[in-house]
Amino acid sequence: MVPAQLLRSQAVHGRGGYDSDFSDDESGEKFNQRNKSNEDALLTKPFQKAKQVKVAHRQIAAEELDREEARNRRFHLIAMDAYARHKKFVNDYILYYGGKKEDFQRSGANDKTDLDVVRENYRFLWKEEDTVDMNWEKRLAKKYYDKLFKEYCIADLTRYKENKVHLKFINLFDCQICSLLSNILI
Repeated sequence: MVPAQLLRSQAVHGRGGYDSDFSDDESGEKFNQRNKSNEDALLTKPFQKAKQVKVAHRQIAAEELDREEARNRRFHLIAMDAYARHKKFVNDYILYYGGKKEDFQRSGANDKTDLDVVRENYRFLWKEEDTVDMNWEKRLAKKYYDKLFKEYCIADLTRYKENKVHLKFINLFDCQICSLLSNILI
């Protein structure tokens, strides 16, 4: 071939039809780009989302971080039991507003046991009018009264001269003890 014809043939066929994808000259950049895209396609999974090249705005990124933090916080709160959650909230309150844990301690000065409530509201004899308007304390005393063994009562007559007589219904345990004592004494 003549050099003029060779030039025309190179222009038409791209270097005489011997174009190589592996050449290091001008078309080398083209090969590198194509090779990177093939590698990315091989390394990504079919369900994997495409990589985002753009950087998100700072405010959008902060909102997304806040959402993620809130999700984590909710997950940890739900995983706690009620007592641990309460302790965490109290500690957070103390950290935020200040103060001491002693401020949250409950005072047991006004606490009453069931026995104290029964002693305060106990009556030797209950009438029908007494059962009309009853709060929980009177109901508890009435329930105790109903459980007593009312066939016998113990009388304390040590102060009969002062016109003070103490009568007490006995419960079933006291009744059993009295019957045992009476059997021994007789």
